[in-house]
Amino acid sequence: MYYLIFDQVFVYAEFRFGTAGIANGNGIYTMSLPFPANTLMGASNTPGRAITIGDGQIFDFSSNAGRVPLTVHLKNSTDVLFGIKMQSGSSFRELREAGSGITWAVQDGISFSAQYQRVPTV
Repeated sequence: MYYLIFDQVFVYAEFRFGTAGIANGNGIYTMSLPFPANTLMGASNTPGRAITIGDGQIFDFSSNAGRVPLTVHLKNSTDVLFGIKMQSGSSFRELREAGSGITWAVQDGISFSAQYQRVPTV
């Protein structure tokens, strides 16, 4: 879901893994934006170098205690990626299918909100 107010885009998104036979993909998780973003402030494939445009959480459907905060970063003009603190709290990395300290299960997922400036139109 998104709202467009002049050149500002407000986004809320959520996705969940299905009900059976979870295939959690391969690589870094990214999501497409509804409008191209103005990258004047910077964008990067590395969460620590990309600007933060929002925040959210990874949720464990089976437990309210199973919430992990995440940050939303501008990867390029059309995509965002997610950053998480590792369980030790000392390192920060992109959210991916493996190696993030997350074990995906049925109905687990990600929800986030973000705000960015779209590419100006004439």
